[in-house]
Amino acid sequence: MQTTTTERIIRPARNVYGSLRLPGDKSSVTATDAGGLRDGASRFTNFSTGPIALRRSLHGSAWGDSAPARGRARWKSPAWAGHVTPADGPLDCGNSGSTMRMISGLLAPQEGRFTLVGDESLSRRPMERIRKPLEAMGARLTLTDGHAPLAIDGGMLMPLDYTTPVPSAQVKTCVLLAGLQTAGTTTVREALRTRDHSELALRAFGAKLTRSRIRCRLPGRRRFTR
Repeated sequence: MQTTTTERIIRPARNVYGSLRLPGDKSSVTATDAGGLRDGASRFTNFSTGPIALRRSLHGSAWGDSAPARGRARWKSPAWAGHVTPADGPLDCGNSGSTMRMISGLLAPQEGRFTLVGDESLSRRPMERIRKPLEAMGARLTLTDGHAPLAIDGGMLMPLDYTTPVPSAQVKTCVLLAGLQTAGTTTVREALRTRDHSELALRAFGAKLTRSRIRCRLPGRRRFTR
């Protein structure tokens, strides 16, 4: 088998012109969840539209803006003051493991039963990693061989001091969203610092979250006003 080698010379450019527009990312999931705990409506620009269908199924609280800003998705979510009414049927997370894991923390302190489902790929992804901390806080989760469908029987939870066995930004966010709705301070410890998009989003809404190299502390029962 013959291979052809092509030599190219790359020289540094003096200037770079143009613009780059990054798409909305997983921060959109945290933003919509945190936005539901505030007293007023929330508006998001450059929004990842993945979580929208699920939120509509859950409480009909999200809809699109008819005039996107410069081509970027804009969404408006009215306040639901931290109270969620169980949906008539399963909540479809599609292919988004981050959505399933993060929203479980939001729903676990809510009264009622919530069932989360996903596509074939998501149904093979592990969900035990969120069951342990949420059940330690007082919720009841039912899985199928450690995977979705995931049923949550929610209710009043207790704060938790939890060390993640495997560092995971999604598990951390799940525990923090649950801890926001408890009467106490929830702490998440991790051996390696994971992505902080959730901490940044929660602080933007007014959460009194403190962060050290390997620890997050978050007082609960705080209604956002920003």
